[in-house]
Amino acid sequence: MKIGDKFGQFYMVATMVIIVLIASFAIVINYSSQRIPPSFYYLGEEIEIESEKVIEYGLNNELDLNVLLENFTRTYSLNSDADNLYFVFGERESITLTGYQEFKSESILVDVGSGNQEVAFSEGIYKTETFENPNEVIILTAENIAYNITLNEGQNFYYIISKDINGEKYVTTNTLGIYSDAEPEGGEEEPEEELESGHRIIFLSSSQYKGDLGGLVGADLKCNNLAEDSNLEGTYMAWLSSSVVDARDRIPQGEGDLPYVRNDAQKTVIADNLNDLLDNTIDNPIRYNEKGVDEFSIDAWTGTDGDGTLYEAFLIGTCNSWTSSSFFNTARHGDSGKVNEGWTSDGIDDCNVHNRIYCIQIGE
Repeated sequence: MKIGDKFGQFYMVATMVIIVLIASFAIVINYSSQRIPPSFYYLGEEIEIESEKVIEYGLNNELDLNVLLENFTRTYSLNSDADNLYFVFGERESITLTGYQEFKSESILVDVGSGNQEVAFSEGIYKTETFENPNEVIILTAENIAYNITLNEGQNFYYIISKDINGEKYVTTNTLGIYSDAEPEGGEEEPEEELESGHRIIFLSSSQYKGDLGGLVGADLKCNNLAEDSNLEGTYMAWLSSSVVDARDRIPQGEGDLPYVRNDAQKTVIADNLNDLLDNTIDNPIRYNEKGVDEFSIDAWTGTDGDGTLYEAFLIGTCNSWTSSSFFNTARHGDSGKVNEGWTSDGIDDCNVHNRIYCIQIGE
């Protein structure tokens, strides 16, 4: 088969894939006048699946993967109903950043190891930028939100998609690590020594939730809203694994070196660091919620085994990556009163059950 024929087949496949994805996203937007539906967050997993098909097609036919992925992301961006889309793909030695801003012309920041570099976007124009010899972990900052992106050997593909709905911003992404409010340009940063001399709070949510948490992003928002309402400083993430990322890998580099404490008056130590937290024994049970109230022994959604990775067993999932409240889906939960691995991996519940979540501080 000639290369031209191969590209013809790709465009046929890619067009069908993109039509499906765009239709799915349109349903989200139309429904969002009442609430943001789970499909917005599940869209990200669909994009990841379809991008893997594109990569597999390119590998099987010995085609240029960067060309294929650039065409794929360009077509998707220009037809999507999202406000802002950013994609990072390529191998460890050379990565490509592509993006699209529907309603504005703003710059984003990319740190590939030599400090922040400004990448300017123009409204309604698809943008491509290439970076050579990046660090293993790069940071992309858009709309005052910093995303940690870990580059692995082989082909990488990451996405960040956002949309404002009724005055609130919603984001779906497969970037590893938590995305927290970035320091505005020109603002003062805490010295690294002060950061490392502190501790990080883990609290049990006072609110109960079914398995539909709005994906990892929705769960993280819940944690940060609870912390803010209780005047707790810092940024928080939900202790949850999904089908694409383990809970332990969502903690930014350097944060795992700090001691974890519970939210009681004494700030009692739970674990000396992340490794200590995940060695199947913690010093004291978590128990306390964001208000400092002792909840004693109560179940919390985790989807996570004792070593911080996704709990995997036959027919046991993560409530469709925390987007389902169906009786027919299940997920692993922990027990806030336990000090063995049961704090994160204690039992299984149907996704229509109400449980708490753990929230872990991951920044000042």
